[in-house]
Amino acid sequence: MRLTRCNEVVRKLPCAAQCDAAAAILHRTGSPAPRAMLGVCATRNEEAEPVPPLPATWLPTGLLAQIHLKDRHRRAPGQGTDRFASILAMLRRRRRARLRGIEPFAYRPEGPGGAAYSAGYLRSILQAMEDAP
Repeated sequence: MRLTRCNEVVRKLPCAAQCDAAAAILHRTGSPAPRAMLGVCATRNEEAEPVPPLPATWLPTGLLAQIHLKDRHRRAPGQGTDRFASILAMLRRRRRARLRGIEPFAYRPEGPGGAAYSAGYLRSILQAMEDAP
């Protein structure tokens, strides 16, 4: 099987079922190289279940390569109402902190400014975790 791009092919399913379907597709490739990405924005917009259980379930499988951090309002972390401490804490506990990425679709005030704000917001959460007893 030749897989060149697999992007949201199972979008109409609930997120947990999407993860199962994506895992089946990845296993069918017969290659360990392709892996999945979990978008926090999409998960929060579609599911009643909090986000951390999904990556916590899939991280041990090795199939989850990245978690995109984006507010459900399509802004960068810290620019909307969503909180990211529970996701960062879960990644830290599992020693997978480098799997996160920021993916805003609304650049406010503009790209570099929004990126700097979001990086500062996430850094403050991580520093608070380090300082906690």
